[in-house]
Formats: sequence, C-alpha cells, structure tokens
Amino acid sequence: MASKRVLVVYGSESGTAKGAIKRIAADWMKKDGLKFKIADTMEGNDAAVQFSTLKDNYDVILVACSSFGDGYPPSGYEDFLKELYKARDKTFDQDPPLDGMQHAVLGFGSTIYETFQNNPR
Repeated sequence: MASKRVLVVYGSESGTAKGAIKRIAADWMKKDGLKFKIADTMEGNDAAVQFSTLKDNYDVILVACSSFGDGYPPSGYEDFLKELYKARDKTFDQDPPLDGMQHAVLGFGSTIYETFQNNPR
C-alpha cells in the first residue's frame, strides 16, 4: 500500500503554531512503519497559490492554525482561509477543489481570549 502524501499548512502570528507543527512533523518523519509521509510544509498563503491543484499532489491536508486579536486569522494565512470559504461555497455540480482529501485541523491559542479558536474552527 502506498503511503499517504500529507501536506501540512500552518497559520501562525507569533510562530507558536508554526514551530509546534514543524516539530510534530519532524518527529513523525523519524518513525518507521508509518502509512503516510509529510510531503510538504508551507504557510497558508503559499498553499493558497496552489489551492486548485492540492488534491492532485497530496492525499491529506493537516492544518495547524491559531487566532489572534478578536479571532482573526494570522497574517500569512488569510488567502488560504479565503480559498477554504470559496471551496465550501461550491455547489455539488462543480468539482470541489479538495474533494477526496482527508483532513485534520490542529488549533492553537489561549483560553483567556473570548474568541479562542475562532479561526481554526
């Protein structure tokens, strides 16, 4: 069985989400016998540029993101979030850009803020 190609996309205002997901991905890559491989890690806006072809190059998308301020997306992630919203709004007769991709979201933030996890949600 071929291993799943995982794309890690991050949005990080202070660097916490970026650093954490890069450490997690590096730890995974050290393990033997995994049924997936981290094919690429990139900031959200870089992934947004390739959004329409992501499903051709990857099987799984793992998003690690935080919120800041009043629940806003981190800089460097806004374009990816816009693409996600556009993809959500596509009708069933169109070809959704991430159709068939598995996904997971890892949210970062502090519970002291009222808008905790507003963006990763």
